[in-house]
This record gives sequence, structure tokens and C-alpha cells, in this order.
Amino acid sequence: MCGISGFIDFNKELEINDLVSINDALLSRGPDDSGTHFENRVSYNIGLGHRRLSIIDLSLRGHQPMSNVSDDVIIVYNGEVYNYLEVRDELIQLGESFYSDSDTEVILKAYEVWGIDSINKFIGMFAYVIYDKRKEFLYVARDRVGVKPLYYTWKDGTFLFTSELKSFKGRDFFRKEINLEAVAEFFSYGYIKSPKTIFNDTYKLSPGSYITLDLKERLVTEHTYWALEDHFNKAKFEESDSDSLKKLEETLISSFRYRTISDVPIGVFLSGGYDSTAVAALLKKYTSSDIKTFTIGFDDERFNEARYAKQVATHIGTDHSEYYCSEKDAIDLLNELPRVYDEPFGDSSAIPTMLLAKFTRENVKVALSADGGDEIFSGYPSYAYAEGLYKLLSVFPNFIVFIAAKIIHSLGMLSRIVRIPIYNLSGKLFKVSELLSESNCPAKMYDVLGKYFYTTEVFDLVNYKYKNNYQSPLVKQDSIVQDMLFYSIKSYLVDNILKKVDMATMSYGLEGREPFLDHRLIELAAQMKVDFKQKGGVAKWPLRQIVHKYVPTDLMERQKMGFSVPMENWLRGELRSYIDRYLSRESIEKHKLLNYSYVNHLKVDFYKNNGNPYKLWLILVFQMWHKEWYE
Repeated sequence: MCGISGFIDFNKELEINDLVSINDALLSRGPDDSGTHFENRVSYNIGLGHRRLSIIDLSLRGHQPMSNVSDDVIIVYNGEVYNYLEVRDELIQLGESFYSDSDTEVILKAYEVWGIDSINKFIGMFAYVIYDKRKEFLYVARDRVGVKPLYYTWKDGTFLFTSELKSFKGRDFFRKEINLEAVAEFFSYGYIKSPKTIFNDTYKLSPGSYITLDLKERLVTEHTYWALEDHFNKAKFEESDSDSLKKLEETLISSFRYRTISDVPIGVFLSGGYDSTAVAALLKKYTSSDIKTFTIGFDDERFNEARYAKQVATHIGTDHSEYYCSEKDAIDLLNELPRVYDEPFGDSSAIPTMLLAKFTRENVKVALSADGGDEIFSGYPSYAYAEGLYKLLSVFPNFIVFIAAKIIHSLGMLSRIVRIPIYNLSGKLFKVSELLSESNCPAKMYDVLGKYFYTTEVFDLVNYKYKNNYQSPLVKQDSIVQDMLFYSIKSYLVDNILKKVDMATMSYGLEGREPFLDHRLIELAAQMKVDFKQKGGVAKWPLRQIVHKYVPTDLMERQKMGFSVPMENWLRGELRSYIDRYLSRESIEKHKLLNYSYVNHLKVDFYKNNGNPYKLWLILVFQMWHKEWYE
């Protein structure tokens, strides 16, 4: 796991010192080693930078940028290809030889033999750039699911790429013009959806895609080599439950074991829920390694899962450690958020995730997370809620639903004038109104359920309406829930969950691995019927059946809690001073992006026990990010 950065500059203005500076900005992603490759060519300057976190082949033979024998193909690479030994053996059978034990060299050799199509052979998480001097082509690739990030900009004759936007902070050659639509999107969801970023003309490379840059023609083209919808659109399995469970368990074991390949110690993030318990229990059973597990807890029992994690760890026999997050920890890490998350990021669980990463890094260098189980196996209650609401509303004529949406929206506007002491009343009314407005599309209804600010509120806050133009590429499925699962994998999982974990872990030089996001597992789950995923109304039914083979049911069956924080208590406590400072008139009006009168309304509403704390949190996060980048 590492950090990569670089450029192709047809203006021939960027030099080696620019490359070194953007590469060094990724120090936390790769504290063990660094390298650069710079060439001043006739038509362009090229720079490739790499920061290394040594996980496989710890020797200098794994140093990057890495070149082939003839020095005309060069790679910089971030990630892990877990099946690299199998691909290596295949290449050896074809006559290739290797001088290192690294997966980087395997990717490089595979490209030489099979070209860019070699990407289809890899099982893993990765973002890499290959410079082919012979063809004068640059290839920029990202893994199928999007576990590893890759940002790029192509503007005025310069192509820039990086693992983190902070590489470009303070650089004269990067135009940090704020994307107003991205700002509106951030306040809607707490994150910015791909391919947009917070900056104009700067993008996230889509998962399952690669870019070709033809250096002769100066032509940038994006290609898709793996599409999630292709697998959702396949016929659903008709096999028995027992056969499906057997196939699923075998795939889980393979995926989990692959992610233990390492030359350094490995740990597991354990919450005590079904997903993380599955990872820890199956690894304990099917590997010879001593499993170390790590948990974050809270003194507020409404948010504390640590006691459950400890019970699970005791049962399966892991070497377990836990750390309790205090308000002081939260404040200390709050100051780090705008540095770690280089575009506004509002998921408040970023704080305990950072703390967990920091705590874990003191013990191991690699940690397995369990993200993706809810999206793959239908674990969120909102799926069933949106499905039920969709079916209910479909009984009524469209014009009736439309009129109801307008009436409820008007009541929401009225509730701001006539003060009624009901918690977040206007927000609840806008939510219902927007749900009704999107009642013809289950995925859009699910999308509304994930919002913090609704369309009317976003307009009040930033004077710009954001509209979700989502159109599902799926053919008719066995259930409308499939559309929601597809949408949440493509959006929420990639742009919120995976970004949160990647940035948190890499900020402390910890490699995070995602065993549920093996593309073989996702492809398998995509062809499972919803009635199998939530049999009898039980969320994640197949995963539960497998976990119950290793951990007693009475240790597992409890209400889903999620990785959340006591935000309201924090904002009424020591974080109150941050709200007063960053949401003051002077601070808000400095950049003229937000409407101070509405911000102040939200602040007053909250401290009178009426408002939503997460709306203030998003504004606070945005304000701190803006100060970090612009002041």
C-alpha cells in the first residue's frame, strides 16, 4: 500500500522539484521509502512519484518507480494484488523471469506480456500508472470496486494524478476552483459522489476503469473493464439454499485468506457485528496465524459495541485490544480532519475510524476491515423501509402523490415560521416531501433516506439546487431492493465508506484491506435473489447462517447499532466553542459560499433542543476544510 502521484506536462513547465513536492505530500501513505522518475521529452515533461509502505518484499528490490529490463516501461503502483503468486507462476511458465518477490513486478511483467488487458487477471485493490515509452502511452487504472483512490485533472495541456488531492495543495500549477455542484452534494450527503471532486476540472477515476493518455495525439480516454451492472443483470441463481451457502462460504474463505498475504503482522477491526465477526472467525479457523483484533468503544452505552466485540473475541480466541474514545480524543482528531480528508467529508464516524487506525498501527501494519457486507447482503434497514414505502405509494395515482408532496413541502416551509417544539420538524417534512417526489424510483427513495440536507434546505444554505439525475442501468430484477443494493455499492460504499477507511488508515501508515470487496464475492452476491439475502425478512440471512457455524447465535443476535458517535453530546459540550468560532458571521461570510442567516437559524434551532446536530456538523467540517485550503 502506497501513494502515487505525477504528471504529463505538454507545456514543459513542471520540473523535478514539482514532482518531489507533490510526492512528499503523500508521506503518511508511504513512510518507508520514496522514489521519482522524471524525463524532459521533446513534446512533454513526465514525472512519476511513489511513496512506499512496505508490505510485500520489504527489500529495496520492491522500490518504485519500477522499470522493466529495457527501461522503456515504468510503473508506479498503490495497493495489493493478492493472487500475484499465481499470476507470477503463469508468467514463469511463459518464459518470464523475476528479480524481486513483489507484486509490483508481476503487474509490470503482466503488462509486457498481455498489455492493459492484464488488469483482468488481478484479484485485489489497486491504483497504478504505467508509462509505455515505446507506444508513448500512459495508462492510469483503478481496481474494480474502487478500494484504492485515484484523482486526476486534465486541463490546459497538463495531466495530473495523485492518490490524495493534498498533493496539489499550495501548488501554483493547480487551480483550486470550488465546484459549486459538489458543495451542494456534500451538504446533501456528507460526501461528494464520483466522478466529481470539490474542485472544478478534477475527478475521481471511476472504479473498474482505466484511462489512456495518447501522448502523441494528446488524447485522454476513459475505458471500463469491469461493470457492476453486468453481474446484477445476469440471471439469478436457482440452486438450493444449501448449495448457495456452500458456494458463498467457500468464496468468503478464499477472499479472507487472500487478504492475509503479507510479510508483516496483520490485525482485524472487530465491532462484534456479523461482518467483522465473519472475518475474524473464518480467519481463526482457516489460517495458521494468530489473529489480533481491535475495537473502539464509547462511554455512552447507546453507541458502544466494544462489549460485544470483546465477547466475540473471547469466544473465537483472538488476541483482543480495545480503546475507548473520549471527547478529548474527538477534539484532537477534529483538528486533523481537514488535513486527512482533503475534500469536505462529513461522516462523523471518521473520528473513531481514525482513532482505531492510530491505535491499531501501534501493534500491526495491516488491518482487515469488514466494509461492504451491508451493501452486498442487504443489511441496512433503509432497504426494507424504502421498499415498503415504494409499494405503498404505488397504489395511489401519480397525481395524488405529487399533490401530497407539494402540500407536505408547504407545511415544511410553514413550520419554519410557526415554531412548533418538535425535533427537526421542518427537516422531517422536507424528507417526506422529497420521498414522495421520488416515489417512481426505489433507488432515489433510498438515496433520499441517506440525506442530511434536503433539496429545499440545500437551496437555503448555498443558494443552489442540487438534483440527483440517477438512472439505473439495471434490467428488471427479482426485487426492487436489487436496484438499491446496486446504487449503494456504486455510490455510498465507494465514495463514503471506502474513502473514510482509506484516508483514516493511510494517514497513520496502516494498510486497510477489505475482504468483503473481492470482486468474485460481489459478482456471486449480485446473482443471489433478494429472498435469499433477506430470507423471512432477516437481513443478511446467508451471512448469518455461516457465522452461526462458528459463533453462538446468542452472542450475535441484537439490534444493529452501526459505527456512530454521540454527536449531539459532543456539540453541546466541548465542541460548542468550535461551532461558535467556525459558524460565526465573520467566518461564514469570508468566502460567500454559504448563507449566514440560514446557518445561524440552524445553530439557534439546535441549541434550543429543536435542531439536527448533523447539519451543524457538516457546516463545521466544511468550514474547517475551507480554512485549511484557502487561508
